[in-house]
Amino acid sequence: MSVINDTLKQLERRGGQGAMPASFGADQVVQPPSPPRRKVWWGLLLLPLLLWLWWPTISAQLQLLQPRANSVAPAAAEQAVPAAQTVETVTAAETAPEPTPTQIAVAAEPVSQTAVNAEPQTELKAAVNTVANTKTNTKLKTQAEVDADVDAGAGAGVSVASEAQPKPAAASQPAAVAVPATAVALPTPVRAQPNLQVKPSALSPQELAQQLWQQAQQQTDPRASLEQALTLDPSLHQARLALLPLLPAAAAERLLQQGLAQFPQYAGYAIVSAERAHASGDPQLAIQWLQFSQSLHTETADLPARALLAQQLQQYPLAAQDWQQLVQAEPSNPNWWLSLAYNLEFLERGEHASNAYKQALLLPGLDAAASAYAQQRVQQLGGAK
Repeated sequence: MSVINDTLKQLERRGGQGAMPASFGADQVVQPPSPPRRKVWWGLLLLPLLLWLWWPTISAQLQLLQPRANSVAPAAAEQAVPAAQTVETVTAAETAPEPTPTQIAVAAEPVSQTAVNAEPQTELKAAVNTVANTKTNTKLKTQAEVDADVDAGAGAGVSVASEAQPKPAAASQPAAVAVPATAVALPTPVRAQPNLQVKPSALSPQELAQQLWQQAQQQTDPRASLEQALTLDPSLHQARLALLPLLPAAAAERLLQQGLAQFPQYAGYAIVSAERAHASGDPQLAIQWLQFSQSLHTETADLPARALLAQQLQQYPLAAQDWQQLVQAEPSNPNWWLSLAYNLEFLERGEHASNAYKQALLLPGLDAAASAYAQQRVQQLGGAK
């Protein structure tokens, strides 16, 4: 319309300027050129035609813009309803008892239904009705149906939480419709307890050899146990010394030489060599082995054999020295005291010998023959004193 008005005004201005004055004659009138006026009329004729051609496109754009503006209010109402329902769901979860693995908790999930104004436009009403029909396709349960579901779930161990029917809202406000939805509560996983088993610690070869050595001392035929003990622990000298008398002469000699080569600082093998030399009728070689053994490491278990062999070879100083060590190691053994007293007499130490005899008589475990010999020697040493 503004284009038409502007065109008319321009025509009026041109008409005023081209009006013929009163003093001019008819022949003096200047006629305006016709082509500009024809262009204006053609523009006026084409303008309605252009508007008629563009009207479908403009009307479609207006129809798309109007539903977007009208759908802002329903969307805000739909977002407000789940927030309120979330508070109710949390409160119900706090007060409800802890579900068992076989129970199912059913909570109400709200679905909003948008209320449509009474007299919307034709295009807007069709779009809103389409959205409302899509959201309300789910069949709503009445209060009677919810109560029936509660009774049926009580028999099967299912707890149902139903929401009260909402109050009817105003025509301009959206109405919230509660649709029950089930949520399965999974059982809490139980952490498996580790199976603790106490496994016995493996024994070392030395410990196993000691067990075999102790078992061999209680066996009538300990040869197999002694050989196994030596295989596990070659440094178990007492097992080797106990095995020597059980082997043939050649095998015993090889085992003895093996011990002398592997453990040259051990006195036990030198003492055995001295015994074998004395048994073969070579006392000088036996004395040499005894003297050599004094410079080696001697265990307490080897002292009785060396002291007795030294006594037999009349090596009384060496014998008395070993018996003295045994008395200090085992003062409750009367046989050690008796043997010490016997060797002290040969060293002309009568007083010390008499005291050793008396000590042997005071301790239990001395046999009758040894006790009678000790009493006799005490009387003789006392009279000689």
